[in-house]
Amino acid sequence: MRPIINQAKAMPKKIVFPEGDFPEILKACHIILQEGICEPILLGESAQIKEVAGNIGVHLDWSKITVIEPMKSPKYESYVNAFYDLRKRKGVNRPEAELMMQWRHYYAAMMVRLGDADGMVGGIDRPYSGTIRPALQIIGVKPGFKRVAGMYLMIFKDRFFFFSDATINIDPTSEDLAEIAIMTADTVQKNFGEEPRVAMLSFSNFGSTQHPFTLKVRQAVEIAKARRPDLIIDGRRIF
Repeated sequence: MRPIINQAKAMPKKIVFPEGDFPEILKACHIILQEGICEPILLGESAQIKEVAGNIGVHLDWSKITVIEPMKSPKYESYVNAFYDLRKRKGVNRPEAELMMQWRHYYAAMMVRLGDADGMVGGIDRPYSGTIRPALQIIGVKPGFKRVAGMYLMIFKDRFFFFSDATINIDPTSEDLAEIAIMTADTVQKNFGEEPRVAMLSFSNFGSTQHPFTLKVRQAVEIAKARRPDLIIDGRRIF
């Protein structure tokens, strides 16, 4: 992880934590400030956040942390207007926009969209869907792509692997799988400096099982190769 941490320290980003009054977040902020990883932004009531920090014995340099109470923020109304303009064609009215901008995960996502933060980290006090939904509604999908995907980094003693997608897409098509493979490879290369080698997995062992699901993976490999001939990728084959 050290090269990743050094990369973050070289260009510190503003990261917003919507669950700013949770002990886990405050402990993380303590490490973040020690390492100089990013500039943390905590959402929540300032007095409550400092009380929780005191109760768990976490001593933070508050001059290096931005604390925002969404409803008291001078940008609250502009965020409401931006969200209403963004979602009014999706059935959201003005009072609903005002209510949703009071929810910290929605406020955090709007901070990212409008450039007041570079990223957000959340998910402690709500299901996965409750964290990803505001990001999808407000930040959206990368231009040129139709899907989002989750990616895990697994670190072993002498190697590491990236696994995608095991979080969001229940039954992706071949086109979806190809897109996810390309997105994952590009992310690994850009953010981790590694030359990606992609393996497309299914429950078939080298063509041992003929099934629509395994055929879908084989087609995904072909699509990904056609779109990105430079990509090292392999998967289920027909023998």
